Amino acid sequence: MGQDDQALIQRCQAGDVAAFEPLVEKYRQRVWRIAYQIVRDREEAWDVSQEAFIRAYQSLAS
Repeated sequence: MGQDDQALIQRCQAGDVAAFEPLVEKYRQRVWRIAYQIVRDREEAWDVSQEAFIRAYQSLAS
């Protein structure tokens, strides 16, 4: 994770909701590929990926 990612995370933690979007865009395909390797279903992999990003966002508050 680079300094740009760190800065975006800090902005998210400070309440800037829009700062999370670039992180999602950067890691979306990578997260989806990992999910697909596990569930072997394209639609389910998208659902799993979305849930992962939701949980990641929620954990930024802590």
